[in-house]
Amino acid sequence: MLVTMTADDQDPATVQVRRRPGPDHPGRWVTLLGALAAMGAVSLNTYLPALPQLTADLLATPAQTQLTVTACMLGLAVGQLIAGPISDRTGRRPPLLAGLLAFAALSVLCATSGSIELLTGWRLGQGIAGGASIVLSRAIVRDLFVGDALVRVFASVMIVLGAGPILAPIVGAQLLIVTDWRGTFLALAALALVLAAIVALWMPETLPITQRRTSGNSRVLTEFRLLAQDSKFVLSTVGSSLAGAAFFVYLAASSFILQGIFGLSPQLFSVVFAVNAAGFILAGQANRPLMNAFSAATRLLLGVVVCLAGGLLLLAVLLPTDPPLPVVLVGFLAVTAGYGFASPNGATLAMADQRSRAGSAAALFGLAQYGMGAVVVTLGGLAGVSLATAAYLITGLTATALLSAVMLRRRIRSQGEQLPPTRCPPTNSGRVPLRR
Repeated sequence: MLVTMTADDQDPATVQVRRRPGPDHPGRWVTLLGALAAMGAVSLNTYLPALPQLTADLLATPAQTQLTVTACMLGLAVGQLIAGPISDRTGRRPPLLAGLLAFAALSVLCATSGSIELLTGWRLGQGIAGGASIVLSRAIVRDLFVGDALVRVFASVMIVLGAGPILAPIVGAQLLIVTDWRGTFLALAALALVLAAIVALWMPETLPITQRRTSGNSRVLTEFRLLAQDSKFVLSTVGSSLAGAAFFVYLAASSFILQGIFGLSPQLFSVVFAVNAAGFILAGQANRPLMNAFSAATRLLLGVVVCLAGGLLLLAVLLPTDPPLPVVLVGFLAVTAGYGFASPNGATLAMADQRSRAGSAAALFGLAQYGMGAVVVTLGGLAGVSLATAAYLITGLTATALLSAVMLRRRIRSQGEQLPPTRCPPTNSGRVPLRR
């Protein structure tokens, strides 16, 4: 069945059902939204095992190669800032489809690059196109879910999102057996086309016409200003983004550290990466049994503490002349799992009160995450790709994130705020609840 929103729906928890070919299980929303949200991680991670090969093939330095990662991250930030507000006016489907098709085209251009400078430019464009998928997946979740249901859905989306980092480097490493780094970009193009076809054929519009913003750019600027004045939004976004920046340091530096310093093969590196991504998924799902025991702000704080512990562990291994690989791996795992636990709570707290401007809020949230990550990865590349650089950056970022998370928790407690209760409207004729 094809699920479509009725124009006069006041409650986005229900949808009108019409008989059409296509999936009809609400759980497939989570799968699709997770796949869309994972486009950023997939575009960043698929070619990580090929970075040393790419560096040699294009006669580049490791710092220049890292700029291709930075360019993609910067593009992902800018793309979210563009697509989010547009979707508040046009609905979610048009910018989502446009972004996926542009991502596919730019992936092909990346595959044909003959220089590191050209590849960096195409990666920037690829990131801008990919940003639409990330920001709109969050906005769609906010269209359909509220309260604690937001946390549960974000946590469920994290399973699919975490599958991206797990599968991407493994697939990328296996592709290197039969092709070169260019083949990874062609695979990304194919993935984007598949998702575009699914969205076009199955996904309904989730933002009714009656709830769309009709004003122009001045209204967007006003919404951004109001969001910047919302201390809850700012603190949750900053705390989550700083922890995310530490995670991006791991993403950008791990291939050079584990393959270049410790001598892991691309295939073994992909296995290590998969273990860490599994920790990301499991930590995200650990939010579910803890919902009744701890608030979202407390869970965000706990996740950041785990990230900081990983950074401190990486600092500790710098003391010996020959750093032990197992301890380094545990440190990276702590950073990954801690962020996996913190991320859905940061997103929930940032988006919980933003129903009327979900697209703009998701855009600013994504801009902060990927923009901060791009800046930090650039600074790390300029300082030199090394275990010491990664350790100092991760520790400094997560320590600052901890301060933000503490301030957020105190702010929420002082004002006695709670997330709105989960709404599960009764099923009636022709309608089914999306939340379960």
